[in-house]
Amino acid sequence: SSTISQGAAAAAVAADSSVALLNKFQRIHYDLLRHNDPELFREMERAGVMPQVYLLRWIRVLFSREIPIDQLLRVWDFLLLTSSPLHALDHFCVAMLMAARRPIIQSDEVMKLAILLQYPETDDFTPIIRFAYYLMHGKYKSSSEAVDAAPILDDSLLRRARQKAAGIGLSPLHSAPYSLSSSSSS
Repeated sequence: SSTISQGAAAAAVAADSSVALLNKFQRIHYDLLRHNDPELFREMERAGVMPQVYLLRWIRVLFSREIPIDQLLRVWDFLLLTSSPLHALDHFCVAMLMAARRPIIQSDEVMKLAILLQYPETDDFTPIIRFAYYLMHGKYKSSSEAVDAAPILDDSLLRRARQKAAGIGLSPLHSAPYSLSSSSSS
């Protein structure tokens, strides 16, 4: 009887944890992203990109697969040294999404997911950290102002993300490379 009750208690805790995590994903995607970048939100919805697919990967290991270690330590400092680390985590996720908004919007469904699962490498996450801080503290009055201020990943980083995605078997439906400017070459 004691073993059964312990097992039931463990199952209840696991279920509560899963619900809490799903609620976090919902808040990041459906509340924060929709508020701060409605166009990006609509495009991800149209493509059927579900927040639990990419956010679970990002949050489960606190971005250690997406961000180089020297930059990861800066991100962790930001997250852990704020008065509300979980709140900061939510806004950092939105800042990462908004930093990659152009390639996400310009890509087909497969590449959207590839970009999120193999986030473009960058040498400096400081602009994304700073942007997350501003989002967290409501420094932008409107979503269009936040979109205009979002850090943008450059073309070379996006090409590397495309190559990484192709290397793991995620290929775009269209062969044209995504870019931030019409004059860039691959």
